[in-house]
Amino acid sequence: MIQEDTKMSERTPVDVSFVPHKGGYRAQPPSHVAHPFAKNTVTFRNFTGSPVDVFFPGGFLTGGPPRIDVNAEATWTIADVPAGVYPYAAYVVNAKQFVEGNSAPEIIIDK
Repeated sequence: MIQEDTKMSERTPVDVSFVPHKGGYRAQPPSHVAHPFAKNTVTFRNFTGSPVDVFFPGGFLTGGPPRIDVNAEATWTIADVPAGVYPYAAYVVNAKQFVEGNSAPEIIIDK
């Protein structure tokens, strides 16, 4: 995946939001189904009040962990990877906590 930073004023449809929840943080929705043939991107928005670092499995992103600033969104292009379930991690920097889903957040590639 390749990161493209976007300001909230230039909003695009958001696939996953990181939000405060009962003393922690949640990914809403916890699973996102990406259809590369229909939309070759996934957009995250950060409502946590802290920068969030997002970590993807190998093959999705090159370089260090991408950071989403407070009240910002970021869009990544989906790499050409096999269909399957790909867990990822999101870390709320100031709170020193990982974002939770119903399980670990995941992106499902449907081809």
